[in-house]
Amino acid sequence: MIAKPSLNDLKDKADSPFTIVIMAAQRARNINDGGRELLDKYRGRKPVTKSLEEIEADVISYEKNNPNSVK
Repeated sequence: MIAKPSLNDLKDKADSPFTIVIMAAQRARNINDGGRELLDKYRGRKPVTKSLEEIEADVISYEKNNPNSVK
């Protein structure tokens, strides 16, 4: 279970919870592959938590109907 950020904190960041999951998964894979950190400080240590924190901070975004759009 994720404590912070919660799904309620993220619900306005995308059109559906499933989009948030896909965004977080793609970014977590990027972090695991050596992608640079986009925030100065993270509350969590794991890649999925870091990616959710980035979504909450509006550091990453997506374009609808473009499968390679997570930036």
